[in-house]
Amino acid sequence: ACQFGDERSFVPSRFLNSTHIQCRAPRMRGAPGLTMVGIVLEEVSVAAESRIYFDYVDLVGTSLYPPSGSVQGGTEVAVVLRHDRADIVSHCRFGGSIVEAIVTPGPGNVAKCRSPPALPEVDLAPLALSTNGIDFTASYLNFTYLSDPFVDRMEPLSGPGV
Repeated sequence: ACQFGDERSFVPSRFLNSTHIQCRAPRMRGAPGLTMVGIVLEEVSVAAESRIYFDYVDLVGTSLYPPSGSVQGGTEVAVVLRHDRADIVSHCRFGGSIVEAIVTPGPGNVAKCRSPPALPEVDLAPLALSTNGIDFTASYLNFTYLSDPFVDRMEPLSGPGV
């Protein structure tokens, strides 16, 4: 089992091989940041030679710009984060479509993604962020897909030459 932080609650571990186990981190309690991870084998704590930490991150977006773009995709969307952790955003999910984030070097609070083409019958896509392409934040922001404009009629059809 694995123990996250000083809590007496444990999460199950999965044996991978003689040197690796896998644990699913429990939901974050309290403030984001580093928490120590302990390993328990057969009810005995195992001291690691080096301390192991898990970094709980808060990737909550407060706004996005632009809030809409073409159903064809390709709109560069800037997501303003509550904290300066944009450099660890690796993927964005627009509804059911996952895309790689546009890498932003160094700390900052704006993550960028390019919108994928809209899925059929989807006009509004909840936008979520990830540090690994698997686990995504809860989404409180929506990206609206708009049909591409087209010229239906033009008036006047002619005018003075320049």
